Amino acid sequence: MKRTSDLLALSAVLMFSAALVGLFKVDFPDGNKEVILVVIGALVAILKDVYGYYFGSSANARQSDPEKKVL
Repeated sequence: MKRTSDLLALSAVLMFSAALVGLFKVDFPDGNKEVILVVIGALVAILKDVYGYYFGSSANARQSDPEKKVL
């Protein structure tokens, strides 16, 4: 289970990084700029959740009771 969450977190970071690079390297049509910004906003929210999982209260709960399963 730990490996799955690690892979999901890594994929979220890689998707955000690729979207950020694409934002500066690719010239998007004017009609698509809003869509691109919404997608990047969603990726930022996913990245925030990953950060909260690994460094927030979930991390503290895992350290205090390793036998308890935290989702």
